Amino acid sequence: MSFVCGGHNPTAEYWPNPEKWSGELYCCWGVINSGDYRDCSCWEPIYDLEQQPVTIAEAGCRTVPCHDCAYRVDSPERQGDESVVGDDYELQRIVALGQPFWCHQGIRRPVAFVHYPTGIVVPGDAADYRPPMRQSRPYKADGTPADMCAGWASRRLRYLYEEARRGA
Repeated sequence: MSFVCGGHNPTAEYWPNPEKWSGELYCCWGVINSGDYRDCSCWEPIYDLEQQPVTIAEAGCRTVPCHDCAYRVDSPERQGDESVVGDDYELQRIVALGQPFWCHQGIRRPVAFVHYPTGIVVPGDAADYRPPMRQSRPYKADGTPADMCAGWASRRLRYLYEEARRGA
């Protein structure tokens, strides 16, 4: 398993009920199967960046953490901000397990969602990144592989150094 910085989905429970505007009880199979509008599959993302075809290549690693890196001391994740997914414990767990953590720089994200049967538009979540994935690796909008997070790489090297020093 690998992780993309900022990778979480908007919560459908905050989306408006399309039935309220359309007058139709069921707009798609998701709603027909469950009877719950939160399972509606008619929502289509509008992305901030146009996705280019994926170019299979080796991923690189950023040399410095980005301005909003989750591994920065002052990041919302490390400060316990409940509005973000993840926390310092989870970030350290990913480091200890050696699970890749990918930087979100250059990765597309939905800025809005459109309910096509009704035309309802709701804003996207600024931290909801949705890259195409190939072999558990995310790809940037320009089609190149996402970079490994520099903050994660630094913490991983420090972790491995400490483990070697303890003789583990």
